[in-house]
Amino acid sequence: MTSSKTESMTPSETLAVAIGLLDNNGVSSSATTSPNNASDKQEDSSNNHHQTPIEKSIDILTKLQTRLSRAGTLSNNEVLDDVATSSLEFIGVEYHLGRAFLMLPTYQLGNNNNNNSNSASPSILRKTNITRATDYFHAY
Repeated sequence: MTSSKTESMTPSETLAVAIGLLDNNGVSSSATTSPNNASDKQEDSSNNHHQTPIEKSIDILTKLQTRLSRAGTLSNNEVLDDVATSSLEFIGVEYHLGRAFLMLPTYQLGNNNNNNSNSASPSILRKTNITRATDYFHAY
């Protein structure tokens, strides 16, 4: 799913797609596009063939978080009583980002080649992912 497609969707739809990718419920870009966009589907699959569903979800959630911040939908200094009912679902964006970082693999998918000296060790990647997840859980 390209960023232009998620930007044209409502924030609620965008969140549902990201959660669907995390939960592996089969929600994909094909479920959110019309049948007339067959060329867009082919473009999506060629652009994102290296991204796992979890990585796509992180990308979507990060962009959604930026959109919500720019729109002023949620504010850090608001108490729960001040949040509009229609915006309550967006409180969980940080939670879902934390979940996604915990689910990230600590190895390069599709690359069984151990000769890559530029890649970090699995334990360092795992620690980085856990630290990021913890930060998002604290923000939640």
